[in-house]
Amino acid sequence: MRLILFFVFSFSLWSCSDSSRSAYNIPEVEKEGVDVILEQLSESIKSNPSNAAPYYRRAYWQYKLGKYDEALIDISRAERLNPNSGEILYLKSAILYKAGKPNALENALFAEDQDYETPELFTLIGNLYLDQKNYQKAELYFKKAESIYPYYGEVFRARGKYSALMGDTVTAIRNYKKALSFRSDLFEHYDELIKIYLKSRQVDSALYFNELAIARFPENSELEFNKGLILENAGLLDSAAVVYRSFLRNQPERTEVYERIGNLYFRKKNYPAAFAQYNRWAELEPNNAVARLKASRAYVAQGNLPAAKYYLIKALEAIPDNTALKAELNAVNYRIESGNDRFNAPQEEEEEDPRMLQMDLKQLPKKRLLNSRDSTRNKR
Repeated sequence: MRLILFFVFSFSLWSCSDSSRSAYNIPEVEKEGVDVILEQLSESIKSNPSNAAPYYRRAYWQYKLGKYDEALIDISRAERLNPNSGEILYLKSAILYKAGKPNALENALFAEDQDYETPELFTLIGNLYLDQKNYQKAELYFKKAESIYPYYGEVFRARGKYSALMGDTVTAIRNYKKALSFRSDLFEHYDELIKIYLKSRQVDSALYFNELAIARFPENSELEFNKGLILENAGLLDSAAVVYRSFLRNQPERTEVYERIGNLYFRKKNYPAAFAQYNRWAELEPNNAVARLKASRAYVAQGNLPAAKYYLIKALEAIPDNTALKAELNAVNYRIESGNDRFNAPQEEEEEDPRMLQMDLKQLPKKRLLNSRDSTRNKR
């Protein structure tokens, strides 16, 4: 009896997640809880391997955990047992899409042929057409999704992506804000809105929403990296470097961030500091020719051509066939032989306003997001 109740409960959770109106009330399940669900589903499959339902439910939870290969195996088994189920075909399409595998659109359209009509399916089809640059069909399916349930956040996220691709930044921002107002618990809604603001150089707004996201998702270190990008784009180079270094302490494997810090120092004409960052990057990625090339140019920028030559020779010992490094070494040798050791430094950068460096993020303008009560009024 307890096992039956469990499956009724787990099925209700799944139904909530893909239901147009109750998707936003799905209970949160900790990873440990999902592991228990998966174990019990596995037991159910052992006792009745010809039943499609437990395969389908196990595929769903594996999909939620990002285990797309395992999810695909289970959903394919469910499909063999129930080949005309629109729900199974939709989930298979969603898994293929997330995993970056082919035939996602084919399965989604087949699900639609089974009279399976949900905003989730139509949004997925719209996104698949969007990836194919078939904008007319993408817009058609986004309209279908919205007509079924006008408060579905993912369709507005998709519309935001569509508007951004069309170069309509204003509409893209409006749609991403709508997506965020309906689902403020999804990181992607913040992340894509921040990137749109950043791309359009609306730095204050990008920083504001990034701070909101940090407050909502304090464990997501990518938001700290975003903050560094925003400050860098605002010209607050010292502040950006501080944030990038803090990010590296938590994510030391993100070695490409050393390049960004090096670039900041190079822009400020602090070439020794730039070399230190590029060289650290090269040490962590010994086969990365770009890292070694940039480190050598930091020597050149200081007018230290012999050091640049020695560094490039050592770099070519590690990467002997790299044409970019060979060309750079030839250029350095030519300048040494011709006695031309001058370096044409880049144009002066504008100095940072010290007042901006003391900017208190808590004093950013209070931008207003729709809250749940706003959403309720909109629904009326």
